[in-house]
Amino acid sequence: MIKVLNYQQRLELLMQCKLKKIRQKELAKLIGTSSAWVSMYFSHPDINISELHERQIIEFVNEK
Repeated sequence: MIKVLNYQQRLELLMQCKLKKIRQKELAKLIGTSSAWVSMYFSHPDINISELHERQIIEFVNEK
């Protein structure tokens, strides 16, 4: 897995989600995983997801 976002960037993305009222449940549905896994991705720097899934999340957040 290639890391696209570092931990600080993930936190910034999470803040954007909160400002845009995007729930982690929506992100989980988008990439086909559980909301618990999305929560772990944002809260633990050692948890990674695929580059494709990161890009899907980033695009989704930017479009909102």
